[in-house]
Amino acid sequence: MLSSTNGIELFINGGPFATLFGVSPETPVSTLEWAPDWYIDAFTPTWRKARNGGTDVVTGVTCYGTLFVFRTRQTVQEWDTQAGDWCSEEGPVEEWLERLIVEGEEFMKA
Repeated sequence: MLSSTNGIELFINGGPFATLFGVSPETPVSTLEWAPDWYIDAFTPTWRKARNGGTDVVTGVTCYGTLFVFRTRQTVQEWDTQAGDWCSEEGPVEEWLERLIVEGEEFMKA
């Protein structure tokens, strides 16, 4: 699924629960369709500059402002933009995806 798309809105119930960023297209998309900064290659350099470099890659955001940050190719950690601090432990991608799916299902039930 991820290799066949370029940006995904997940768990839409009056609005998306999570947005997974894509890569900036050669032909820009209308800002009414997709935010111009919500691409991996646009958001990540801003993140790295604010966090003093590093190799982190920001891949998405929740509706409540939590960023999905790939710390390595095999680990993810979540950053709370409201608190300005990490809100999860760094862990395997598989565990993060499972947690995202569970939270998304709860969002849809609410």
